[in-house]
Amino acid sequence: MVPEVKKQFSKCDDHIVFAQKGQTPLFKEMVSIPQTCSHKHCNMKNIMPAWQYLIENGIVQKYDYILQTELDHFVRPSKVIEAIDAHLNHLNMTDKSPLMIQFGNANIFNKKMVDQMQQHWSALSKTFWNGCPDWRVNNVQYGQDGFCKQDMLYGPMATLVIKPSVQVAGASGCGKFSKDGGTAFPLACWNMEQNPFGHSEDAQLKAIRQIAKNADVISYSEAEISHANNLHTSQFVRSDSAWTIFTPGKSIPIIHHVTFPSVMRLANELLGY
Repeated sequence: MVPEVKKQFSKCDDHIVFAQKGQTPLFKEMVSIPQTCSHKHCNMKNIMPAWQYLIENGIVQKYDYILQTELDHFVRPSKVIEAIDAHLNHLNMTDKSPLMIQFGNANIFNKKMVDQMQQHWSALSKTFWNGCPDWRVNNVQYGQDGFCKQDMLYGPMATLVIKPSVQVAGASGCGKFSKDGGTAFPLACWNMEQNPFGHSEDAQLKAIRQIAKNADVISYSEAEISHANNLHTSQFVRSDSAWTIFTPGKSIPIIHHVTFPSVMRLANELLGY
């Protein structure tokens, strides 16, 4: 998996990989952070130390945009840039205003937002005894119960903790269309959990081959039609599925839960960076 991920990262201006202390170093750019989170619902415990490293070492200030992803994301930097431009054009914004864009559970922060985070770092860096951020807004204590997923907390951080608030665009949760159904903001992240062919290695490979044959963009209405058809034709789709089951357009910037090296390799070959 790592050699294929490195190929994607090489198309960015720079990259740093953060991992919990004690993990085998797989990247020369790998930085260890304290091991504080043992389940997927508390990853902000690890993300905030990563931000602290980036801010204190003057790294984030060098770039116009910071993209946060995970190692099971297939990432196409060229398509990410196109999607950022599409969001800016629709919002009638420039990169001179603070902005966070949610590409599912991959998040983009522009330079102005990072500046805001740096200015508010004394408040943002406070933690509860359990390691979750201690953000108290309107009598709500985020993270006190030990559950502090990035999906839950980045939004309140941008709109409630940071003042003045930062505009947030896009859709929270990979595989979800933005509120307008993808008219202005095409789907930016698709999840292998939505794969109509199943979840095995062969099924993921089949999904990548199908995506490469699809039109550039699949709209929300087209995805819903595909989902309805898959309910009747796919043995892997349950009627009570929480996911919209379909394959996205071939211009999709990010695919989540790519769990096999062969699938990451095929995605690099057929879809590119």
